[in-house]
Amino acid sequence: MFEELEDGSIQEFFFSGVNIYWLGQDENNPEQPDKEVVYSHPSNFRIDDVLLSSKLMGSTVVRAHTVGVSTGTGEFHAWNMGWEGVVWPTRGVTMEENFASMDYAVLKAGELGIRLIVPLTDEWNYFHGGIHDFLGWRGLSKLEGVEGNCVCNMDQHLQDEFYTNEDVVADFKEYIGVILNHVNPMTGVAYKDDPTIMAWETGNELYYPTVEWTMDIANYIKVGLGAKQLVMDGRMVSRTGFNPELDDPLIAALYSDVVDIVSDHFYPMSVSKLRENSKKSVEQLNLPYVVGEIGWTSQGGQDVNAFMAETESLRSSGFVSGDLFWSMFGHGEKFGQVVHDDGFSIYWPTGPEPASFNYDNTAYRLTVRNISDHMYRMEGRPIPSIYGMDDIPPVVTHLLCRPGFWIQIGVRGVAGAHLYKIVQDGKAIAYIEDRQKKPIYIHNSDVTETSQGLHLHQRQRLARLLQDANHSCSKLVQHVTWLLRMQRCSALHLTPYSLLSAQRRRRRLLAGPPTSFAAVALQDLLLGQTLHLRQDRHQDLHQRQHQDHLLQGANLLCFRPVLLVTWLLRMQRCNALHLTRYSLQSVPHHRRHQ
Repeated sequence: MFEELEDGSIQEFFFSGVNIYWLGQDENNPEQPDKEVVYSHPSNFRIDDVLLSSKLMGSTVVRAHTVGVSTGTGEFHAWNMGWEGVVWPTRGVTMEENFASMDYAVLKAGELGIRLIVPLTDEWNYFHGGIHDFLGWRGLSKLEGVEGNCVCNMDQHLQDEFYTNEDVVADFKEYIGVILNHVNPMTGVAYKDDPTIMAWETGNELYYPTVEWTMDIANYIKVGLGAKQLVMDGRMVSRTGFNPELDDPLIAALYSDVVDIVSDHFYPMSVSKLRENSKKSVEQLNLPYVVGEIGWTSQGGQDVNAFMAETESLRSSGFVSGDLFWSMFGHGEKFGQVVHDDGFSIYWPTGPEPASFNYDNTAYRLTVRNISDHMYRMEGRPIPSIYGMDDIPPVVTHLLCRPGFWIQIGVRGVAGAHLYKIVQDGKAIAYIEDRQKKPIYIHNSDVTETSQGLHLHQRQRLARLLQDANHSCSKLVQHVTWLLRMQRCSALHLTPYSLLSAQRRRRRLLAGPPTSFAAVALQDLLLGQTLHLRQDRHQDLHQRQHQDHLLQGANLLCFRPVLLVTWLLRMQRCNALHLTRYSLQSVPHHRRHQ
């Protein structure tokens, strides 16, 4: 695979990145993590946040299902998932207004220099639609009696008519034309002409597409519609194998004339299959090989580090052109991150770890950092010693308080940040890790009715975690500060405060463990020490007897977990405190490395 540079020269193109399937539509709750399904078009904030997070992590390519897959309202979907927010709710009916989030995602990706791979349909009949919509619209659905209405519970060959029925194929081509011919009002460019879209994928995890169908669709995209992008075969080779017809050299040559990329997914990861399939793609078909999805949490397969090492080796040998991890999420609208429970969620640089990590968030962060390093190596770029962060301030979206006792706070996070420091009257009173699942209580007797200076500091890890046995660290830290002014707990104002940057050496705490959180905060303020705080998930935090905050072990090292046992008083609203609206003003700031 090659790319043309601005000076007209050509160079070989290697990439790595993530899947962000929900850029066009989403079924996860953006406001309340771990709550019920909410179908929505993601906000501009969420799209900005996740795309920038992916870039800061190292992604140069993002695979985006719902920028291309947007069909059906639930009749032919598993468990009747779906809604009216799709582009093609039924055959031949186009809802132009439902392109809006897709349009913004393409615009934003282009601004960030991220290229997109866009599938056009899906083997699976989930909320966003798939091949069964096209079968159902023509009376060819075979879902009757299938558990949960899910094609995951049926023989996939029962969907083979999608590839052979002339009416269904014609309907699918009509839909492809709707997507590719759509002119993005934000860019003025049709999707088929937009260089941000690197490739159109014939479908997600297709099991049994015929060679004739794949070549027909590829030819229609390139010749029939005149698209200027590549075409990637969506067949899931690791499960169904290469189409046996491709063993015929003549058919293989015809296929390679119109198809540009062979793709594959790994659930679980398998080094042997990776070697076999990548070499067949390159040596027999003369086509680049891309791993479109990596189920990276090693569930039933090989360790992700071993898989990444083999991918890098095959990349050096010219057998793998790129890989993409499943799947990335970003910050919620009010606090924390949007949570998805398939066991493969990626957040950068930290977030709630999948269940397979058994609440070991330190191990999760190290794994995500290893994935980031792999991305840079795949792309032939140096691994940064300093990582970027968004320029926007964090937003306090929830605040309750009982003067002299506690405050309860929720913070909408910032791409690239991983720790937020709360400072009152110049004194650090708490740290919040960037993985809130709900507004948290901070017990502190210093916050009174006359407190005039409650600050929210945002801290970012700029240096790579050192992965030695002690998790020691001696890198640089940068502070980003915005002022939150609280007056008598009766009015909330977000006032811009000048952006401060400070570089401090992080070092070990040599003294014994502090006996209170205020002491921890004070030592941190003096020493520049980043503390990673992890709540004991087995503790009931409500109406606990007052206990000092306990630290695990006498010697607290930089990245070791800290155990907090927190007590909460009876929740009581401060008089007339309403966080109903706020405004932010831009202020001069220093641009950070991105």
